[in-house]
Amino acid sequence: MDKKLFNYEIAAIAEALYSELEIIEASRSAWAFSIYYALMKCYGHDIPMPKWKDKYKQWNIDHLYRGSLSSKSKQKLIPGCNIINCKKNKKAVLIKGEINGSRDFGFEVSIEKKYFNGLYTPVVNETHLFILESEVDEILNALGEITITENTGSQSCKITALWQLVNEIRKVYDDTGKDEKDFIETVIGAAIFYLPHPVNECFNGYSSISALNNALKEKRIVKEHLFPRKRAGKDVLEKVYTKEEFYSKVKNEYRIFMYLTSEENKLTINYEGTHNEELKRLHIQKFPKNGNSPFDKNHTLYKNFICWAKPKISKNKDVTIDEVEQLLSEFIQSRNK
Repeated sequence: MDKKLFNYEIAAIAEALYSELEIIEASRSAWAFSIYYALMKCYGHDIPMPKWKDKYKQWNIDHLYRGSLSSKSKQKLIPGCNIINCKKNKKAVLIKGEINGSRDFGFEVSIEKKYFNGLYTPVVNETHLFILESEVDEILNALGEITITENTGSQSCKITALWQLVNEIRKVYDDTGKDEKDFIETVIGAAIFYLPHPVNECFNGYSSISALNNALKEKRIVKEHLFPRKRAGKDVLEKVYTKEEFYSKVKNEYRIFMYLTSEENKLTINYEGTHNEELKRLHIQKFPKNGNSPFDKNHTLYKNFICWAKPKISKNKDVTIDEVEQLLSEFIQSRNK
């Protein structure tokens, strides 16, 4: 282990890892504070056994984790964390990264299954689940599958490989009928979305107001790509003819996402016109509503805002767009002091 880390720095690492997880199960917040628990053990910090706290309607570890992220005394110190590499072997996941905050440093930590011992608890109820022992392997596998493309050539290699495949398939595509074309477009569109999607590069900074309310209540939200998969496949096959243009389209258009609820996401599968026009047609409000989003290409800041805002709202009703805009203004001011 490299150096002694503060609790809030460990929480920042856990938050960064959790933000990079792509699988559906990771929408359960128990995965986030389970990673925090394991990291605390890795760094030799004392942390209590899991216990349900009726007073807070959450697990004690969840309470500690969120407190480490949003403690008022640490508001100016909450660091950013960049994950550089995740590599899984038979026993552990080796994670390398950088902390950027009141002190800047690199870190390297190895998370093993043993660090999750003590987390396994029976179900409290359908809404408040902790993790099962069988989930630990899933968590470790998900961490090991995190693909970080910054400062590496992996993204370029994968895009090149897919581009070569597109050129071969294009020969078939041009000579087929409509049904076959639809199928090929869907296949290429799906392949595009298998490319790495690092959240701090791909998040456009917006969510629907309904998705934001879900996030504040720890309900599921989903990534809504502004370029639908099938349309991306069609666009590539019909309009993109150089690798340089393909790379630019992948980076700046195809992989960009915002957040919607799962119900809203189902409504925007096939549409004509722009994504913004479709949201307006469906009467889906975007947050933030005014000007450029401060969360653009900064998913970490968005998650910090969620943690900061949760204790300030009622759990029994949704916030309106105007109420959350006011919260955003207060949040930005608090960080600038």
